[in-house]
Amino acid sequence: MAEKVKTVLLVGATGSLGRVLGPIIGADWSMVAVSRTSAHTSGVEADMADPDLARRVLDAHAPDIIVNLAALTDVDDCESDESFARHLNVTLCKNLADWALKRSAATRIVHISTDQVYSGPGPHMEEHPQPINVYARTKLAGECEVLRAPSSVVLRTNFFNAGPGVTRGLAAWLLNSLADGTKIRLFEDILFNPLYAPDLARIVTRFMQNDATGVFNVGATDGLSKAEFARLLADRFGLSLANAVPAISTDENLSAPRPKDMRMDTARLTKLIGKTMPTVGDGVDALRRDTVALNWQPLALANVR
Repeated sequence: MAEKVKTVLLVGATGSLGRVLGPIIGADWSMVAVSRTSAHTSGVEADMADPDLARRVLDAHAPDIIVNLAALTDVDDCESDESFARHLNVTLCKNLADWALKRSAATRIVHISTDQVYSGPGPHMEEHPQPINVYARTKLAGECEVLRAPSSVVLRTNFFNAGPGVTRGLAAWLLNSLADGTKIRLFEDILFNPLYAPDLARIVTRFMQNDATGVFNVGATDGLSKAEFARLLADRFGLSLANAVPAISTDENLSAPRPKDMRMDTARLTKLIGKTMPTVGDGVDALRRDTVALNWQPLALANVR
């Protein structure tokens, strides 16, 4: 008898990671795509932070696996509206865990969290979060909610993507700004180790299939400043940095404090999967290959080498 195809509830399906991950999940699993504000083509429109609505959606589909990508990720918006940040980043996670505990403790929850939970000198190990803004505090509280369910795993990460239909995120903003000649300021003092979104999506699917629990850092094997990331993008895409000005984050009028070093130690992940993560440069090279293949607009504005 053929093995039953598992049902996966993808929460936050229309976000930037969901658009990459959804087609991968849909190819191998029975996927139910859930979005808060605009339904997926064949999905469900629902605010999963509403306890009654979340319970109805979960009861109706009885997922074997829940992948949660939903969050309020704008750091300054979280700082100015902590109540709404808690609604999306904490209450939603509580609803998922409550359902798993009451209905099916075997339900696997794969929850996407953030490198913003770290501050101070990195690279950081999973045991030492130190959040300094509302976004990070609510994401950490959401992790605690998810981890109440015994078959849950939390993936702390930072990712980048760009291309047709990608309008948000650091890489898309940098590439569009550099191609258009917009004057931008590049932070020299904020360090991170982001993954290319398709690489992250593949890691998520591995965690959907294994039984690892707890918290894992999921990032590139190396790290760099956001300014260095911009220079790397400019070099690979043949874009000018003439209108890019070096800057320090503390000199800017930002609503929320930013951690200076979010670089994550990925040794725990490497040990689990038996494979070293790609470098940031590897991810940027893959992004360039993918966008060249799609003939993305900024490439038409630059002398791509």
